[in-house]
Order: sequence, then C-alpha cells, then structure tokens
Amino acid sequence: MNYKEAIEYINDKAKFGSRLGLDSIGELLNLLGNPQEKLKCIHIGGTNGKGSTSSFISSILMESGYDVGIFTSPYIERFNERIQKNKEDIPDNILANITCEIKEKCNIMVEKGLDHPTTFEIITAIAFVYFKRENVDFVVLEVGLGGRYDSTNIIKSNIATVFSHINMDHIDILGDTLEKIAYQKAGIIKEGSLIVSYPQEEEVESVLKAESVNLNGEFHILKAEDIKIKSMDEDGSIFDYREEFRHIEDIKINMLGEHQIYNSSLAIKTLINLE
Repeated sequence: MNYKEAIEYINDKAKFGSRLGLDSIGELLNLLGNPQEKLKCIHIGGTNGKGSTSSFISSILMESGYDVGIFTSPYIERFNERIQKNKEDIPDNILANITCEIKEKCNIMVEKGLDHPTTFEIITAIAFVYFKRENVDFVVLEVGLGGRYDSTNIIKSNIATVFSHINMDHIDILGDTLEKIAYQKAGIIKEGSLIVSYPQEEEVESVLKAESVNLNGEFHILKAEDIKIKSMDEDGSIFDYREEFRHIEDIKINMLGEHQIYNSSLAIKTLINLE
C-alpha cells in the first residue's frame, strides 16, 4: 500500500458513518497490541479552542526538550497534519505502512462478524501506533466529538484532562442543554487524574466538578483574575500569568484575541500543575 492508496482506504471508510462508542476501537487496538496503554496522554476536550490549547501545550513541552505526539482534527491543507510528532506531520511512507497493518486487522474484525471500524477509529488507531513506535514522551490528544464515547477515550488513564470552553454543539448527538453536553465532555475524566478547565458557565463547571469528585480527581479552573493583559495588537498579545506560587511576566503569543490569551493560560496552568 502506498500513500495514495492509504488515503483512499481511510476516506472510503466514511461510508460506515460516525459511530460513537468504544467497542470497535477497543477491538482494533487490542489486535494491534494496545499501543495506547504505553502512552502518557494529555486529553483535551471542549467546544471551542481545543486546537489552539493543544498547540500551546505541545509548544511548551517541546521547548522543554520533550518529544510530543499531537493528534488533532480536522486538517487544514493535508491529511498528515492530524498526526504529528513535534509538529512535524507523519511521513507518507509511515502512514501508508501503518494503514496497511490496520487494514489487515480491520479485515480480521469483519471476518469475526464485527463492524468495520469507521474512518475516525482508523485514524485514531494510526496515531496511537505511530506515537508508540516513535516512543514520544507525551501525547497531546484532542477529542473528536463529545468525549465520553469518542474513540480517543479508549485510553484507560491520562496524566491530565483539559477542557477548553464548553458551549452548545452537536445538540442532536450530545444533548440540547449545557448540562447534557458537559456530561458527555466530562466523560474523558479519569480516576485520580489532574483536571484543568477554561472558565466555564456555572452549569458546566458544576458538572465537571461533580465528575472530578466522583473519580477522585484534582480539579482546577482558570480564573480571570490570574491573568493580566498588557497589550493586544496586530503583532500579538502580551500578558502576565499568576499561579498560586508562580508569577510569569511578559508572556508573548502571536495569536490574536482575548480567548487565545485564555487558551495559552490554560496550557500554562495545566503544565504548572503537572510539575
């Protein structure tokens, strides 16, 4: 299988639609040796800002000398953007080789009378196999849809659960109230993990807190008073961030908008609390 054939194979599986649930991805990864169980994941859910929060966390980790696997969606120009190591796209030949291996496992599943994995399940599996083989130090893992039944939630544990801003989205699938949507998003919280959240609506924060308490998690929420914005213009933004025992001054980001300052602060807060 070459690169073109791999992409055609992956895209062709869109005919199986989108399927929430963990049985299919679980069986596929089991056939692949469960590579996800060997990875240290920072799992990122939410409605808005997942991508930029993932990028900020990845950049900070890379600047600290770590090898970082990054799984995001969708891509802008090229499919390979969805799976990166240190912000370099997965090479074409490696993508093709892993896809060929996964195709064999998918065929085994069909022969056993199981559903064929969906496109997103296949892409998720490719990412886990690639990151395991590259022996990355951390994986920044972005949820595809919702959280509780998203394929990325096949991981049994993570080192941090991060929530960007949660708002109304996919109400036909996740629910027609903020509480219902937050419940689906909160499903990525793992037993005893660190949970860090963007400032949320009261009803969303209540759901996240309740799930954190239920799973003995350590819940933190970003506070506006911990951020001091110094400037915002076409060149980017400069701000200070204050954690309980840390004060970081003159942080500069190139992205525009107050929400990006909050997303970068969310990344900083997450990594400070992981130290």
